[in-house]
Formats: sequence, structure tokens, C-alpha cells
Amino acid sequence: MTVSVKQPTVWDVVFSLKTIAAAALALYIAFLCDLPNPYWTITAVYIVAHPLSGALTSKAFYRLLGTAIGGMATVIMLPQLIPSPELTTLGLALWLGGCLFISVLDRSPRAYVSMLAGYSVCIIGFMIVDTPETVFDYSASRVEEISVGIISAALVGRLVFPRHAGPVLADRIDKWLKNSADLAIMYIKGQGKSEDALQKRQHLAIDAVDLRAFTTHVTYDSSTLPSTVNAMRVLQSRMVSLLPMVASCNDLINQRNKMLDEQCGGKSNNTKLDELIAETSAWLQTHEPMKPEGIARIKALKQSVLDDIGRSKVWLDLVSRNLTLRLVDIMEIYSDCLHLRNDIVNGTQHKLRWHRFDFLGEVRSIHYDFGIAFLSAFSAILAIFITVTLWRMTEWTQGATAAMMTGIFSSLFATKDDPVPAIRGMLKQILIVLVIAFVLQFGLLPLVDGFLPLMLCLALVLIPAGIMMAIPSKFAMGMTMAVNLPNLLLLQSRLSGDFYNFININTAMILGIIVAAATASIVRSVGAEWSAFRLIRASWNDIIEVAERPTDTKAYNELLHRMLYRYGLIAPRYALIPIHSPVRQTDILKDVRVGLDTIELQHLKESQGPTNRQNLANVLEELAFYYRVKINSTDVPDGKELLEAIDTTLDWTLALPDSEDHQKISFALTGLRQNLFSDAEPYEAVLPPIFKGHDS
Repeated sequence: MTVSVKQPTVWDVVFSLKTIAAAALALYIAFLCDLPNPYWTITAVYIVAHPLSGALTSKAFYRLLGTAIGGMATVIMLPQLIPSPELTTLGLALWLGGCLFISVLDRSPRAYVSMLAGYSVCIIGFMIVDTPETVFDYSASRVEEISVGIISAALVGRLVFPRHAGPVLADRIDKWLKNSADLAIMYIKGQGKSEDALQKRQHLAIDAVDLRAFTTHVTYDSSTLPSTVNAMRVLQSRMVSLLPMVASCNDLINQRNKMLDEQCGGKSNNTKLDELIAETSAWLQTHEPMKPEGIARIKALKQSVLDDIGRSKVWLDLVSRNLTLRLVDIMEIYSDCLHLRNDIVNGTQHKLRWHRFDFLGEVRSIHYDFGIAFLSAFSAILAIFITVTLWRMTEWTQGATAAMMTGIFSSLFATKDDPVPAIRGMLKQILIVLVIAFVLQFGLLPLVDGFLPLMLCLALVLIPAGIMMAIPSKFAMGMTMAVNLPNLLLLQSRLSGDFYNFININTAMILGIIVAAATASIVRSVGAEWSAFRLIRASWNDIIEVAERPTDTKAYNELLHRMLYRYGLIAPRYALIPIHSPVRQTDILKDVRVGLDTIELQHLKESQGPTNRQNLANVLEELAFYYRVKINSTDVPDGKELLEAIDTTLDWTLALPDSEDHQKISFALTGLRQNLFSDAEPYEAVLPPIFKGHDS
């Protein structure tokens, strides 16, 4: 089997040349200003480097802010802890842990600020633990060196052949929309259980989460208009709405086909609905916004199907009604997505069609895992104490370097389920770079005289490393080479050929990394299955919460975004989870739909008369109990009481006079029954024994 490897493009080479030019500018300024450790400027350039100018600018801004906060924290904190090295270590470790806790909670690019603020204190503070009187000068020097590198990278990135995010964003949106349409078509054709459909669904969720983070970078792109950012946020709202709608259609079509086979010998009972299904599939294949005549035809078909069903209480008809409304939802949402895509690319503005539970404000509510954040912080604090203890016991001259590296590597991979493989992989790469650095330090650099020859010598490594950074599959190795080479060389304005110092410092760096990995393996490492179940359980807790308290339109959007965000976090873990694990058998998109129907019932409950209000309260109470049992037990609850409550409330709602609210309630109840009890006997309407027509 041959493995396809992406070949470097012209833009990849341009990115690498721009980045080494920024590194040369930063290093030259550092030499000119006689900064103490000029190699930090090159490291800073490559840490913030990104092929897109907007992403580079956002990374530069966040790193500058984080570095400045870390520097100020060191200046304020260290003099207060002078009398005791133990207190100093505790203060620095707690600051790192606190910043890391915040960073792990916020998975957006903004998390970079708190992460940098944390390990910048390690970079600065441990080096001057024994000379605290130099805290201001040393902190200022580190901030200056890193700032010179960041600003140089940002200026070159924005002024020299800037690559804007617009075309990249449009391409990613186009791919997402095409894949979502393909998935919808597969579901409509009854292919929803195929491995291809499952993979498409997972990739769509992952890509939706990635686009959310990418939008943060887009706001820093000079070519981006404010209207584009707003359109992107609305598009994200539509995108996360589309996935549960598409999955719902799959379940409803399968349920309808099953009942048609059992009750009608496989023959359709509603040709208009069949026509609507065919129209939906055909239109999705065009990947074009719906034209006015198409909209009119779909509206007519929808109304015709609903008129045929009327006030029917037959379960097949109720499922068919829900399917009809879901198909129209999909067409309206997908059409909105296409219009918004065109608005983002062309700067136009179209009227949107889908407004069910609409909320156009920015939704910030995502998943926060306080447990993992605490473990990450505790692991970092413990690792720091272990390294500092070794340092103090051995009186190692480079113990501060080891403590610094422990803090950095405890932070870099804190969001991973198991940081150890990533740390171990980077350590292997650093050992390779160390060999390269040794050859340069004692083989080539002694022959160099002058700034230009020095940069040409570094370019032998940095240009290939920059090209690798532009290729996603090679990014890690490229980043490791470019970021660590200047530090391993300890570049100064004058060459230092001290072999002992070279070995001593680099041994300390490696030991610091090893301690971070060893501590994480004991304290922090968790399995993909464990993490995925925590995400699923958090979604179940959300359903319990909305079942127990009134909600509004904003709550609908927050729940939708939060649960789809979790699905995007779970999807990459599926490949690492055993096939027979209960986690693999859990359909979180089904839980999303249950949550949305629950919010609908909460929203409509107060508009009902006393009896039906109590019926709805019973449904919500039983629903909360059902999910509590799921959280606390490995067995699937039978939900008998919940099913009875749903059927009783359906009986009452269908017997009440026709109204928009009653239609919405029966729609939500049908959705709940279908999502939670698809294998139960079909619903059979029973007229309530004591029914008063005026109870509404």
C-alpha cells in the first residue's frame, strides 16, 4: 500500500522564506540592541508563525498579551517570596497551575493567553530564584526578546505576500456543505447505517468545531469585514442545527419504511410525501440556493402532506408529519447556509428563511470540563515540585532550565486525553534536533564570521523546517526543529564553544521534559473511552437541567452548540474506543434532538390548561429521571413510566382543539417517543376518560 504525502506548494515555500526573513529581522534587532538571550527572538517567530496572516496576527496578539501578563506577574510575585525558596517554588507552581486550569477550560485560540501567562513565569522566574533582585531587568529582557520576535513575525506576515483567510474559509465551508448534503442524501436513501455515513457525520462535527476556532483567527484578518464575521457566526449556528435535523430524518424515514412494510405491504400511504422526499434529495445534489419557484413548490407540497394527515392520531401519520417538517427544515437551513456562504465570499446580504428557535447573537456557551482542567493543573504543579526538588537536592547549576522545561511541557499538551505519547514523540524529535544542533555548534558555526553567513547556516535547517510547518502532516516535526534549534544552540552575538555548557543545558532540558511526561502518565493520563463518556454524561446532565427549569430561545441555541461541540470532541476519539464499548453505542445526536424537544415542551408548558400542563410536567419529570438512571447505571433504563407519560400527554394534546401550540407539542412529543422508544409498539391514541373541550 502506498501512502500519499502532500508535496510542498509554492505558498508553502513562500511561507518558509517569509518566516526565516522575520527570524533574521528579529535576531538582527536583538544583536543590535544587545539583548541578553537573542535566540528567544527566533523561537518566538516560529511559535507564532502561520501561513494565514489573520491567524498569525491573532497568535501574535495572544502571545504578546500572555507574555506581558507572565512578566508582570513575575515582577509582582517574586519579591514577595524572597525569604523562602520553597514559597517561591509554590508561588510559581500555583500560578502555572491556575493559568493552565483556565487555558484547558477555554479550548478556543484565546486559551493561548492564559497558557503563555503561565509558562512565561516558569521561563522567567526559575532562572532568577537565587537572584531575585534582578527580577525586573530579567523579566523586561525576556519580554523584550519575545516581543521583538512576535512583532517581526506579524509585520512580515502582514506586509510581505499576505495570504488572507477568505479563500481558505470559503473552501472549508464549501467542503462542509457538500459533505453535509451528501450525508443527507445517504440518509434519505436509507444508507444511514453505513460506515461511510458514520465517518461523514463524525468528520462534519469535527470540522464544525474547527471552523468555530478558525473564525477567531478570521477576525484578525485585515481583509475581513465586520459583516463577514457576523455572517460566519450565523452560518455556524445554521451548521450545528443541520446535523441533528439530518440525523432525525434518517430515523424518521427508517421508522416510516418499517411501518409501511408491516402495515401496508411496503406500499406508500402518502405519495405527496414521497414526492417531497424525492424533491429534497434532488435539490441537495444541486448545491445551489433554492429559487423562488422551488420554494413555492416545496411550500405547496408541505401543505398538501399536512392537509392529508390532518388531525390523524395514527402513529404512522404522526411520524410522517414530523418527517415532512424535518425535510423542510433541512431545505431551509441548507439554503440559508448556501446564501451565507455567498454573503461571506461576496459581501452580499440575503434574507434568511429558517427561524425556528432563531437567535442571531453570538453563542459562547461551550463545554467546560473542570475535572480535566484540575488534573492538568495538579499534574503541572506536582511536576514542578519534583523537578525543583531534584534541582535543590543535587545543587545542579542548570536545574532552573529543567524546571522551566517541565512547566512548558506540562502546559503544551494539557488538553489531550493522554499527553504522554505527544510529549514522548516531541522528545524523540528534540533528540534529533539536538544532534543537528551539535553538528552546527561545533562543526559549522566556528567557521562563520558575520550575520549573513550565520543566517545562511541556520537556513539549512530553518527553511526545510518552515516548509514542513506549512504541511499539516509534517507540522509537528517542522515546529520542533524551528522552535528548539535556536534554544539548543544558545545563539549569541559571539560563538560559545563550551562543550560542557552545551551538554549541561541540553541535558537539563531533556530531564525537564521527562519529568513532565512521567508525572502526566501517573496523574493526568486518561483513556479516550473515559473522556468520551464524560462528554456524553455532561450532555445527559444538560438534558436533565432543561427538563427541570424553564428555558428560552437563547437556551435552545446554547444547548445546541454545546452538545454539538461535545460531539465534535467525541468524534476523533471513536477510533480509539473498543467497538463493543457502550460509548460507541451511544448516539449523542439523538440526545441533542431529545434536548431540543425538551426545551420546546418547557417553552410551551405554561400556555396549557391545568390538566395538560400537569401532563407535560410529568413528561419532563420522568425524562429527567430517565437520564439520571442512564448516568448512574451501565444498564439502559426501560423508561416505561416515561413512555406512558408521553402517550398520555399525546392523548390529551391530540384531543384538544387544533392550535399552533398544540401542533408544536404533539410534534415534540412524537420526536421524544421516536428518539427514545423507536422499538416500542406504535402509539395508539386513547381518548382521555374525562375530557373537557375547554381545557387548553
